[in-house]
This record gives sequence, C-alpha cells and structure tokens, in this order.
Amino acid sequence: MVTIGLLPATHVKAESSKVPFSIRLQYPSNQVNTNAGYYELKVTPSQEQTLSVVVSNTSDKTITVAPQVHTATTNLNGVVNYTTAGKSDKTLLYRLDKLLKPEQKKYQIPAKSSVVAKLKLNAPTKEFDGTLAGGLSFTQTDELKQKASGTAQVRNRYAYAVAVLLKSKTAVVAPDLKLGDVEVGQMNGTNSVIANVRNVKPAYLNKVKMTTKIYKEKGKKPLYTRNQQNIQIAPNSVMPATTPLNNDAFVPGKYRIEMVIHAGNRSWRFQQVFTITADEAKKWNTATLGHNPIPDNRQWWWYLGGGALVGLMIIAYLIYRNQRLKRQVA
Repeated sequence: MVTIGLLPATHVKAESSKVPFSIRLQYPSNQVNTNAGYYELKVTPSQEQTLSVVVSNTSDKTITVAPQVHTATTNLNGVVNYTTAGKSDKTLLYRLDKLLKPEQKKYQIPAKSSVVAKLKLNAPTKEFDGTLAGGLSFTQTDELKQKASGTAQVRNRYAYAVAVLLKSKTAVVAPDLKLGDVEVGQMNGTNSVIANVRNVKPAYLNKVKMTTKIYKEKGKKPLYTRNQQNIQIAPNSVMPATTPLNNDAFVPGKYRIEMVIHAGNRSWRFQQVFTITADEAKKWNTATLGHNPIPDNRQWWWYLGGGALVGLMIIAYLIYRNQRLKRQVA
C-alpha cells in the first residue's frame, strides 16, 4: 500500500507517526514564488541546474527512500496525477520526466538523520509557451521480509509528492479542449464509456464542470448521465472521462455522446457517434459481469447463410435432374 502526501507547503511533516520521513525543498534563485510549497521555476533555453531536497528520517531505524519524476497527467476522476505514469496529449512538446533526473536512484538514511537528494534539470533548448508540469515523489522502499511460509511480502510504503512547474515566458496561455476517441471498457469494476478529453494547451484548467450524456445514435432521451465538478486538468494531458453503465451490460450498436464542459468563462460542447461492437460487448460483459447476457446475433447470420446455401444447392440439383429427365424422354 502506498500513502501519498502532495506538498502544500515548503516543509511537510507526516501527520501520522507511522510515516517515517519528511522532506523540505531548497528553492533556487529562479524560483518564482518562495511561498508556493512546490517548484515553480523560470528557466532559459538550455539552462542547467541542480534541485536540492532535504529528506529527513524521523524514525529510529534506517530507511531507504527513492526519488522519481513523472510528467503531470489527469486521472479518470479529474485529479492531476503527479506520481504515476498517465496519458499525455500528442501536443506536449517536452516531458518533464525527460528534463529532470535524480542523481541517485535511492538514498539510505540512518535513524534521526537527513540527506540532501539532488536532481539535475536540463531546460529545453528553445523557449516554450505556458507551463511544463510534473511531479517529484519520494517513496520509502522497504526491503522484502520473509513470512513463515517462505513467501515474500512487501511492507507498507509511504511517499510525498511535490509539483514541479517550468516556465520560460510570462505570457498567460488560454487552455483549450478537444474530444478525442470515445471507447468502451471497464473502470472500477463496471462497464463504462470512456471519452478522452484532450487539453491541447500548456495550461491548467481548474474548477471544471463536466456533464456527459449517452444516447442511442438517433435517440432523444439519454440512457446514462454523469455530472462532475471541481475537476482539474493538467497541461497537455488527456482525461479519460468515464460514464459508468450502473452495472448494465454493453449492447452492440451505434450510440451518441454529448458533453458540456465549463471552466471559468470558457465553455465547450462536444458530440460524437461511436460504435460498440459485438466483440467488445462480449469481452467487457464477460470481464465485468462474469458472462455475456447479450446474444451474439452474428451466429444467426451464419445459420441463415448456411441454410440459404444448402437451399440453393438443392434447387440447382432439382433443376439439373429435371433437365436430365427431359433429355431422356426426348
């Protein structure tokens, strides 16, 4: 199990005594706001610098902590993800996890001691618009312990994460959204329609409201509706906006999705027709419900086609036999 604490302040101490370490950022001279509680750096093309973070072991035992860097993405609940790999939009020019690299993979910290973790930052070679966003996380990586049965079990792990934002220009970039592919799948154990909402600009969208409705292709009454509020979407990321089917089975056919999204004084309206194939319905119904309650109508076409072929063969044979009899009589 991993417990995450996203840094809201410069120095974060564990609220629970179980979390055995804390971190403190050392801001460089190009930090935009020293009260931010995260890195917000104004960089120049090809700039190289080292970021330093003090990691303190507050426990009575030696611990091992591993730093990691990820590019910011957006999860299906509309929360910006700084700690694991998500889906970036194809419009993203530079990935933060390619620009910022830890100098060490792990730090072993004795009890009641501190180390300074260092990360090397190489800014893009050109100026860029907007914000490059990502996250720096520190995770305790305890060694495996052996159970009496001889099988390995991982101890609980704890982590802190802090946002890292890079800018090279001061001009504000207006966000913009596009609707990408609409797919079907399984989310949180239920069949869901997944609309890939693309933020195609290097800017955050905050306090987003999203309404999604699913119709039959020509239908007027929505089959499923979902309302979401207080969404945040990371720059140049794809949010897999899901609409659950409330434990219903997928039924093959053509459908229409309509979405209305509000963020500040901006609004977007999207509409797209999508298809649920028989194969997709069978796959996800079986995975979610344990069986596929929707009959596969394609089998009837095989039966009808086979029956028609046999019928044609019989007719051809009767015609052939009739003509042969006529020649014998003549």
